[in-house]
Amino acid sequence: MNDPSWMTGLDHPVVAVADMAAARAAYERLGFTIPGLGSHVEWGTGNWCIMFERDYLELRGVVRPGRTHNLDQFLEHYGEGLMGLALGTRDAHVSHRELCSRGFHPREVQRLTRNFELPGETVQLQFSLCFLDESESGGLMSTVFCQHLTPKRLRRPEWLRHANGAVGVQAVTGVVADLDAASEVQSRLFGRDKVVRDADAVVVDAGPAAIRLLSAAAARKRYPEAADLLAAGRPRLIAITLATRSLAAAKSLFDAGGVEYRAAADGIVAPPRYAAGAILEFVQSSEAAA
Repeated sequence: MNDPSWMTGLDHPVVAVADMAAARAAYERLGFTIPGLGSHVEWGTGNWCIMFERDYLELRGVVRPGRTHNLDQFLEHYGEGLMGLALGTRDAHVSHRELCSRGFHPREVQRLTRNFELPGETVQLQFSLCFLDESESGGLMSTVFCQHLTPKRLRRPEWLRHANGAVGVQAVTGVVADLDAASEVQSRLFGRDKVVRDADAVVVDAGPAAIRLLSAAAARKRYPEAADLLAAGRPRLIAITLATRSLAAAKSLFDAGGVEYRAAADGIVAPPRYAAGAILEFVQSSEAAA
């Protein structure tokens, strides 16, 4: 990378939800702490943001029908589930220039305002965004470089504590039709030293998280829960891997709440019906268990 400020790694995955209230209830059942409702002034969409120390998970839905920044079209085409990724940047304008220099055709940088409703107050958050053309994302779907202009307002200590022990996003997994093409795009985007290609996958070091792009066959093998998500044959993002301080605590919470899950090689996997169309995988964090 010519200028390290242009990309700082995965900032947050975005899950499209059809019902904001139902999505909040579903993720609270999974043991997440969810702060107040956010509403995007310019878009007519809203979100619940599940915060971790270095990244977060966004649940995005429509709060004012009309101008929805393509969210309504996504829900009609795909249904609920992962719709894209935000990559961090210290300067969205630098990201725009860097993307152009690498042969991409990003949109012009735009500002976004989020009104964040908290008890007794509304906090306004500001962002500067540079969107990659989705047709050039190489399997990442809707991809934006996100510069936080008001980062100190984004997190409070109590929002980082989750009953399931989650501490951050470890990986995001998607399915692509052409691994060679995906590898070429991600190598241009992240740098060839950040991309590993094998027979069934392209793995990107989006530090500290990883992005895994799999063949459909490999995805079905790793995540049998993806069968319905992939039934239409459309490539898409399907799963989020979250690190937890205590895998035992997550299991206990799911058992008590009636959330079905299965054991996986490194942790447990909850099917998409519990998480607004996203497969959630929990693995033990390298930190000491709580």
